[in-house]
This record gives sequence, C-alpha cells and structure tokens, in this order.
Amino acid sequence: MTYDGIEYKGRHEPLVSEELFDRVQRILDSHSGAGTRERSHNHYLKGLLYCGRCKYRLIVQRAVGQRGGEYYYFFCRGRQQGVCDLPFVPVEVIEDAVVSYYGDAVSLPSEWLNHVRTGVDAAVNGHHELSDHTAGGVRQAP
Repeated sequence: MTYDGIEYKGRHEPLVSEELFDRVQRILDSHSGAGTRERSHNHYLKGLLYCGRCKYRLIVQRAVGQRGGEYYYFFCRGRQQGVCDLPFVPVEVIEDAVVSYYGDAVSLPSEWLNHVRTGVDAAVNGHHELSDHTAGGVRQAP
C-alpha cells in the first residue's frame, strides 16, 4: 500500500506471491493496456462515424447468430452511456448510406476517371498475360 508517497507492506495474508504479482504486472505492461481488453474489428469506416443524435462515436461490433452465422453492426457509444437510443445498425446499411452520400457529394473530372480506367485496364490485362505466360500454356483451375 502506498500512502503519502511511502510504500507500506500490508498486514494481511497475500492472495498471491510477490513474484507472481510482479510477473503479471510485467505481462500487462507489455500489452500496453495494463489490463485493458483490446478488441479488433477492422472495418474501413471504423473511427470515422459519429451519431447524428448525440454526437458520440459509432463503434463496430461483431455478433454471432443462433445458427452460428457471423455479422457486424454499428452502434452508438452514447447508447452505452445511456444518453442515446440509436438502434443497432447493420454494417451493410451504413456502407450503403456512405456510398449514397459520397456518390452524390463527390464528382471527379471525367478526364481523370478515364486516365484511371485506362491504367487499371492495362494493369489487369498485363497481369493476365503474365499469368498465362508463367503458366507455360497450362490451364490452371480457377
């Protein structure tokens, strides 16, 4: 126990040895979260979306259905705080809304789009020719 900057030994029977305690602390420190549970649900919109109702961040969550299927949805962090009632929204619905919004809001010059299309076509065609060449004329299974 630390009091007023001085560390004192407790009088109670320790639950774990000092060695085990120190070992666990080193492991927790090495995970840079000191006991914080880290989850990783990678999604290209993760960290970019905020709730229109309460302005809290939308976070992505993985769920497993009763039949074993896996799906992802976004929900408002304000819901966890008890300040928002935004329903859980499937990832696909959010993605479609973002595509719809930016499809109307962003326009690119047609010359630039043609340049990109030409480059992509050339890269794809070159890739297929390379694949055919390296296969030595042998047809590979799809």
